[in-house]
Amino acid sequence: MAVTAPTGCAASVVRGSTYHSYLGVATGDRRAYAPRGGRALDEARLRMRGVDYIFMDEISMVSCQDLYLIDKRLKDVTTLEDMPFGGLSIIVAGDFAQLPPARGLSLYSGEVSKVQRPRQSQTDQENTLGLLLWNLFVTVVVLRQNMRQTNTSDAAEDSLRTCLEHMRYKDCTEADLEFLRSRIPSNNPALNLGDPMWCDVSVITAWNTHKDQINAMNAIRFARENNRPLHMFYSVDRQGRGKGRVRQKPARDTNEPKIRLTPAVQEALWRSPPIPANTYPHVYHYVLGQEAVVKGWTSQEIPGFPGRFALEVLFVKLVNPKDNIKLPHLEENVVPLTRMSTALRAVLPNDAGIHISRQQVPVLLNFAMTDYASQGKTREVNVVDLLRSRNHQAMYTALSRGTSAASTII
Repeated sequence: MAVTAPTGCAASVVRGSTYHSYLGVATGDRRAYAPRGGRALDEARLRMRGVDYIFMDEISMVSCQDLYLIDKRLKDVTTLEDMPFGGLSIIVAGDFAQLPPARGLSLYSGEVSKVQRPRQSQTDQENTLGLLLWNLFVTVVVLRQNMRQTNTSDAAEDSLRTCLEHMRYKDCTEADLEFLRSRIPSNNPALNLGDPMWCDVSVITAWNTHKDQINAMNAIRFARENNRPLHMFYSVDRQGRGKGRVRQKPARDTNEPKIRLTPAVQEALWRSPPIPANTYPHVYHYVLGQEAVVKGWTSQEIPGFPGRFALEVLFVKLVNPKDNIKLPHLEENVVPLTRMSTALRAVLPNDAGIHISRQQVPVLLNFAMTDYASQGKTREVNVVDLLRSRNHQAMYTALSRGTSAASTII
C-alpha cells in the first residue's frame, strides 16, 4: 500500500508522501504534467512496483481536475488505459466539512458540467471526468467517533464538541455562539493573553497578508524578549526569462519596456511583500508543514550589496517528527536545507513587471499559519483568528485543530 496526501503536512502525519512527488505529477497545473515516458514516469513506476492499494488522506483538498490527473498518471504507470486509476485500488479518507481545494472545483461542487459541451475548455472536460471518477467510489465508511476532542472533564468540553458538530453543517445555535464568545479574551476575564501557555503559539488566520504581518511583528518581539539578534537574509535574484508566477496584478501595459535588475530594482523587490508559492525574502523555520527550529546556518554576502547576506544552507531540527532522522555528522532530527530556484514574474511598486530567477531556502516563520496550512494538524494549544474567515468551513477547520476548549482562544 502506498500512503499519500495532498500536502507535506498531511503526508507527514500519515508517514507518507505527497501524491505529487510519489506519482511525479504536479496536479492543478497541466503544464507541469509529465507525459507518458521520461524520467519522472520511470521513477514513479519503480516506486510502485508491488503496489496494489493507494491510500489518499485529506481527500477534501483534492479537486476534480486533480483526481483526473491522478487517474491519468496511474494509467500511464500501469498502461491499463481502460481501467479507472490504471486498475489499482484507491482508498480515500477526509472530512468534507473542512476547506475545499485552494484551486479548482471540489469533488462535491455543483458547478461541474454546467458549461455546455461545445463550449467546454479542456479544464472543463477534465473537471467533468474527475467528477465521474469520484462517483465510482461506492463503498463508503462513515467515521463518527471524535478522535481529537476527547476531553470529557467539564461542560465546556461538551460545548466545544457540540459547537463543532453544528458548525460542520452551518447550523450553530445561540448556545454555540455564546460558547465561542466565551473564548474571546475581551469577553472572559479568566483568559489572559499574557499567560505563558498562549505565548509563541502559531496563530491560525485566514489571509496570507495577515499571516505575514503576524510573523514579521513576532520575529521582532521574540528577538527582543530573548535578547537575541534578529538576522535578516535575502534572496539571490537573477534576471530571468519566461512568464513565471505573477506576484500581484499584471502590469498595465502588455507591451511594457523590459526592466533591468539594477541595484535599485533589487532593493525594491526585497522591500516588496512576500511572494506566494514559498518564495519569501526573509526565511526562518516552517518547512512544508513540518515544524522545526533553527540550529545554525552558513551564509554569504551578496555581491554588490555590502551587508546583505543570503543563506547557503540552513540547519533545522524537526519538532516531533513521525520518524526520527539521523544524517551523518549531524544530531538526530537535524537536517540541512539548501537554496532552491524559482522562476517568477514580480511586479514592482509602479506596476512594472520583471522576470527573475529567485534562489532561497523555502522556509517560513511559524508565528502564524493560514487555515489552509492548518488542515491535518492537531494542536494542544489552539489560537485562532476568525475575523476574516471566508465561511463556516474555514472556521470549523481552524477551531477543530484544538484538542480541548480550555486550550482554545479566539
